[in-house]
Amino acid sequence: MVKSSKALIYSLRSMSGLSTALGVGFIVWGVVIQDPPETAITIGMVILGSLALFVGLWGLLISILGRCCMAVLLLMTFLVNIGELALTIRLMVDMDSSVNSLVENTMESYKDNAQAAASDVADKGNNPDNGRRLLQARKTKEELTTEFTNDLQYARYIFFVLALIEFILIITTLIIMWKRPHANGIDGDEEDQLAAKSTMAQIQLEGLKSSVSPQNGGNGSLYSTDKKSYRSVTKKMTQKYGEFSHDSAWSNSGKKW
Repeated sequence: MVKSSKALIYSLRSMSGLSTALGVGFIVWGVVIQDPPETAITIGMVILGSLALFVGLWGLLISILGRCCMAVLLLMTFLVNIGELALTIRLMVDMDSSVNSLVENTMESYKDNAQAAASDVADKGNNPDNGRRLLQARKTKEELTTEFTNDLQYARYIFFVLALIEFILIITTLIIMWKRPHANGIDGDEEDQLAAKSTMAQIQLEGLKSSVSPQNGGNGSLYSTDKKSYRSVTKKMTQKYGEFSHDSAWSNSGKKW
């Protein structure tokens, strides 16, 4: 099984976690501004939030279970993020048009509700006090403008910064996936095999050191002829490299291969 590098896993989790948080944030923001969402700005917030929440949870799942369809995930996250940036930039550049749209939509809903209440009184004989209470609960155009402006004024900057951070994390994840997708730059199976070979080599090296150590009965020479296994090794090395050795103990003994 292919193992993803830790850098890729951490980057993916950061990106997905922020996408999930932004998704929830956009949905709540849209509903707080207008419930139910009826204008382009609030509907766009809810749609983008839902998509961001979906890709964020998908990314968290991939970071836990392993690399699967990561290219598709990054593409979807990138597209959703571009939508988030476009929406927040539009609010920063031209917030007044969005506020006016919200105010006009709310005033239209006031008229529709008033007409519906009057129709109920005329057709069904309902209590006219219900219509009066409805009219009293209406806000003026100036009050609505102030309310919607406050809802958008500071939140747009916060969401823009978070969306920009998410964009940076997407690019970072893409670079890591391209440059260092696997642990130690190799597949998981190869990594396990190399680790096993390294452990075995270390054990053999320790055994070799122990066998030639004077404390364990050896003569301190790597090419000691006291053991049959090492005489066989030295014989093969002699056949390959000739009668020469850098081992001082062997050279000083005056022995030959």
